[in-house]
Amino acid sequence: MQTLLNLIRRFAGLTVLLTAAIGSAEAAVAPLQLPPSLVADVLAAAASPDATATSEAATRFYIDNRQPGLQLLQITLQVDRQAPIRYRYGDAESQAMLGQALHRVAVVELTQGPHQLYAEYVGRYAQDRPGTPRRRSRITQSFEQAAGTQAVEIALSPQGWSREPQIVVRRWTPQAGSSDDPELGAYDLLLGVGEPLSVALPLYARQSREGTSMPEPYRLRLDQALQQLQSGRPGHVEAASATLQRYQSAITSGDIASIGQLAADTASGSPEALAVRDKANAALGYQLLASGQPSQADAAFRRVRSPGPYSETALLGLGWAQIGNADTQADADTKNTDALRRALVPWTELIGRDPTQAAVQESMLAVPYALERLGAHRQAQQRTQYAIDQLESLRGHLQSAQQHVASGAMLRWLVERERDTGDGWDAWYAALPEPRWWLTAPPAAPAHFYVERLLEDADFRQQLDNCHRLHQLRHTLRNHSDSAALQQRIASLEQPQRAALNALAQAQLALLLEQTERYLVEAHFAMARLHDKPTTIAAGATP
Repeated sequence: MQTLLNLIRRFAGLTVLLTAAIGSAEAAVAPLQLPPSLVADVLAAAASPDATATSEAATRFYIDNRQPGLQLLQITLQVDRQAPIRYRYGDAESQAMLGQALHRVAVVELTQGPHQLYAEYVGRYAQDRPGTPRRRSRITQSFEQAAGTQAVEIALSPQGWSREPQIVVRRWTPQAGSSDDPELGAYDLLLGVGEPLSVALPLYARQSREGTSMPEPYRLRLDQALQQLQSGRPGHVEAASATLQRYQSAITSGDIASIGQLAADTASGSPEALAVRDKANAALGYQLLASGQPSQADAAFRRVRSPGPYSETALLGLGWAQIGNADTQADADTKNTDALRRALVPWTELIGRDPTQAAVQESMLAVPYALERLGAHRQAQQRTQYAIDQLESLRGHLQSAQQHVASGAMLRWLVERERDTGDGWDAWYAALPEPRWWLTAPPAAPAHFYVERLLEDADFRQQLDNCHRLHQLRHTLRNHSDSAALQQRIASLEQPQRAALNALAQAQLALLLEQTERYLVEAHFAMARLHDKPTTIAAGATP
């Protein structure tokens, strides 16, 4: 086991960068608290009296997921021969719809008489392994459109002995004040994904018309929307924060037993809970490695989902665990070659992934190190030169990214983008660069390639939400010429928030640049060591 620890130290303690990232603190940036008077003034200026009015010929179509644990990925809807509507669900939407939330997928003008509906869904379960076929179901059904506004609820419900989800269609005719109104579920979805303005505008207008006679279920949603507009904190985040706090407490105290409990927790299938579980397994794996338990570390690393936010860190640790397993065997010398070859499998997989990740950068050095130990010195030199070229290229891209942020281009691209992309993914996720841009020759990074890494930081995401919420309020007033003073009030709040977002971006880029330069220095040292040794080809190795 001492050999394993020496191997890790051989890389100048760079693995500490990984374990520090796993145990990093939760978000320190607080949600921006907006003055209630400001929110009320914006709604009063922007809410249209006809905001909730619906054509007499309109039919609203809702998606209702009643299948426990099923995460909706996509829905396709077609009425008669109209163009089909396809909607991709984001993670937050899928999670919200596991509760009572509904998705209003379309409002269609229909004439009275017979019509035909086609619906198809695609989904998965959280426990599905990579490669598991997606769950699908489709239905074609005729229905009669009567006079007046109607709603069609397309429910995914467990059916038959297998309890597999099937599509069930239910018609609903609006009744004044009914708590069964599917629009209430649609409001719940918007609140669950942090879009309170889309709830507040129509309900504020309705309250202006109806006053105290507005039914209680709608008044409750309006109160929730106003609270969220002011605080910017969706309810599901609080539950995730509680799990994250348990993790942070266990990491701070070094309580391996508590980390192990979190790593084995399968009670919740929410994206947040799964991420914490992956994080705990990765942290547990490195702690087990450090305490001389490579077999147990191997098992912890294998429990981390791939792809996932911690899969790179786990793959790197998995390679070290293979070497550690050889160290614990009596005939360690004869097993060392096999262990190095096994370690090369996850490390080689890492080399093709995002080079801004610390685990990927370390794998660029770990692979030639293993090849050198196997006697493949020429291949080790080639891999080390590849690492140098990649890291030098990345250093230049990161320096350009710093200039991109300083010029204000990031703010224009990120904050001022419309979030509505026609599906459930925010525009900044939908418009991220194509994967594996770094594999082009030479690597050609888009100007905003770094945004994906920034969005992994909880502080950056919270500050982005603060900025976007203010921008959304101001954007709501764009067609109201008499709201100049109100827009100025919002702009005065926006300026420091945008400056803070820029500062966070620069700080994160500086850390990435420092990390890259450290690995680059180590790569140059590794190349110098290789040049001091004779170039030979190991038996069975490929030149």
